[in-house]
Amino acid sequence: MIKVEKVNIWGRVTKCAHRCRYCLQGEQSQPLLNWDTYVKTVERYVRWGNENDMRIGFELAGNFDLTLEQYKKYLELSSLCGKFSDSLLMGGMRMRTEDEMRIWLAERQEMGLKKVIFSMGGTEQHHDAMNRRKGDFQYLLGAQRAAFILGLSVEQRIFITKENMQSMDGLCRVLDDIGVPFRRSIYPLHFRGNAMDMENVRLDENDVKCIPENVMRYMMPDMLLSERQWASQLCGSTEQNPEKIGFFLYMDTKNTEKLLSGDCKEIIESAGKEVAEEYAKMPTLAELCRRYADTSCRKIHEGKSKVYALWFERYIADTENGVTPRKAAVLHSIFPAKKSVIHKI
Repeated sequence: MIKVEKVNIWGRVTKCAHRCRYCLQGEQSQPLLNWDTYVKTVERYVRWGNENDMRIGFELAGNFDLTLEQYKKYLELSSLCGKFSDSLLMGGMRMRTEDEMRIWLAERQEMGLKKVIFSMGGTEQHHDAMNRRKGDFQYLLGAQRAAFILGLSVEQRIFITKENMQSMDGLCRVLDDIGVPFRRSIYPLHFRGNAMDMENVRLDENDVKCIPENVMRYMMPDMLLSERQWASQLCGSTEQNPEKIGFFLYMDTKNTEKLLSGDCKEIIESAGKEVAEEYAKMPTLAELCRRYADTSCRKIHEGKSKVYALWFERYIADTENGVTPRKAAVLHSIFPAKKSVIHKI
């Protein structure tokens, strides 16, 4: 029996300074929500959830370039949800000098910030082109130097493509000169958002064979399989769709009044019923594989969930399945509730 165990309220309250070619969120031109309205809505639903045995969380779209007062409230909301958020994603912020960044980070460190996470797209030439912002690479180096000086933990997430793979070794050396990160991970592009339009630069089986050992140590070689390789593993899978799920309650400028003034129970239960009904029709992983896997494709997808996303999108696009835009939006809002780190499918 399908059970909704968590709801995440999703809202866009800050403007992203990037227009990254690989952005996982895709289109970002939607109007911004009023911060106070978003906070009141989240608080209302989280308190209701705490009183009614329903896990309610929240997620800010874009980035965390919040004022100090906003950041303080963000921490309070996190605590209300039963967690303390001691890390920040550093992508999409307006550029600051290294000194300005050190002050910016130090102010938040005093409030409990311990770890900062940076995403990069290669050396300067490749990174600035990928992020569509000249000077972004040098800005991020300065921000990381500031973080190391303050004693913050630094995590580096780097995207590798056909265009930048030969520069990855050099990028690692540049980053090593700045400091030793808490974690450095190098990923192929995910199949979501804008990255869906970058098939021409996605790694293939031959590319993986050419990745230098010094770069591969930051990757997961066992997970670097092509679509045809994943298909050979997964078409016989007996894995069933999770029965415990969560979904995103997307908040935008059109539904803020309804969410803020409506009955929490009615809104959550109505949305949950619609989610469960559509999810019940979803094929299993093996069925998606049999119906939609391209067994000749040698493009790489790191991990089962990434190639699942590819087949899921093909299922959505198949007119024989009768997935209307509304149903597609519902299905895209679902995530497995058991995961602690949540990504939209």
